Amino acid sequence: MNIVPGRISVLLPVLNNQENLISCIESLLSQTYGDFEIIAIDDASSDNSFKILKKLRRKDKRLLISQNKKRYGMAVTLNRLVKMATGQYITFCDANSISFPQRFEKQIDQLIDNPKTAALGTQVMYTDTDGRFLSQSNFATTHEEVVPHMLGGSSIFPESVLLDRAMLPKDILYFSQKPYPHIYTDVLMKIADYATIENMQLYLFEKRLLPAKKSKTRQFLTSHVSLWLTSLRKYDYRPSIRSLVAPMTRSVTGSQA
Repeated sequence: MNIVPGRISVLLPVLNNQENLISCIESLLSQTYGDFEIIAIDDASSDNSFKILKKLRRKDKRLLISQNKKRYGMAVTLNRLVKMATGQYITFCDANSISFPQRFEKQIDQLIDNPKTAALGTQVMYTDTDGRFLSQSNFATTHEEVVPHMLGGSSIFPESVLLDRAMLPKDILYFSQKPYPHIYTDVLMKIADYATIENMQLYLFEKRLLPAKKSKTRQFLTSHVSLWLTSLRKYDYRPSIRSLVAPMTRSVTGSQA
């Protein structure tokens, strides 16, 4: 597949997201940056998510949609999305999020001004399920400050990141079966071996936090310790001790049901 220079591919895995799907996609379609595509794959949702996608597709052809024949899980869905992407730049979207109108324009401008940076996140506003403000991030901005704390979730928000894949090894964007957000953190740790990861100081992203389920919390903590140990054995990545302890003291929220 030919990669289109300057184009952004927004990769959106969907699973039972009917409540927030419209607001998420409309925020993407309202971007001031012009050259982008939104690729959404519905992972056999049991609600009206795919019907919503079909309705939105009829209104705007920049939205490309597909549906898995059965539920394959987030990793398979993400890997399918990566294969379909035509853009030089990639961002992984969450249906429970809102992108502010100038997000893509501001991120592209900063990536162009900083050619050594391959992954660029933003600051994040956190809201409840009704969109009411809860808190906001205060992420570090430099690679040296961001990378040691990625695993703890205290230095970067994965879905706010815009990646320049022209700067990355061809097959690095491959996802393995891990709970959210480790499915993204695992890839970011590998990227940190090859390129600079930074954050902007601007608030350009809103994340709606969902209540954590006890079963998912246990799964998250088990995966967290496993990934922390794997990072020491396999990757040229040295997470901080704080990144191991931090998730134990906060609630865990996921992007999919």
